[in-house]
Amino acid sequence: MNTAAMISPFPMKRQAPSGWTYLDYPGAQILLQATTKWEKGFRAEACAKEPWTVAWLELMVPGRDVLWDVGASVGPYSLIAGSRGVTTVAIEPSYASYAALANNLVANRLESRITPICVGLYDHPAVEPFSYRST
Repeated sequence: MNTAAMISPFPMKRQAPSGWTYLDYPGAQILLQATTKWEKGFRAEACAKEPWTVAWLELMVPGRDVLWDVGASVGPYSLIAGSRGVTTVAIEPSYASYAALANNLVANRLESRITPICVGLYDHPAVEPFSYRST
């Protein structure tokens, strides 16, 4: 066995299929849909960008806690919680990000643990046009 692999705290990851990448989460192999080089780099590094969020997610208790991931994007934090057995509701208003989120749930076999919702949240009941430029 490779000596470096024996001392590394991170599990060895397989090569991701074309159009996919792995999230930089050492606790599980989590696939993320990523069709461009930019997406592969940006989406794969969510844990490095927010280690405090990952640490908080790892404190959640499966069967007791529920994560409400508002603005879930493609779901990196929802996928971490779901892979740990935490019931999760992932809310994402962008139809493109929501589509990737849904694909990520299926690819990671977490569709029974994570409920995706494509809706924008507002401070009062209303049906309003949504634009990222007007947030």
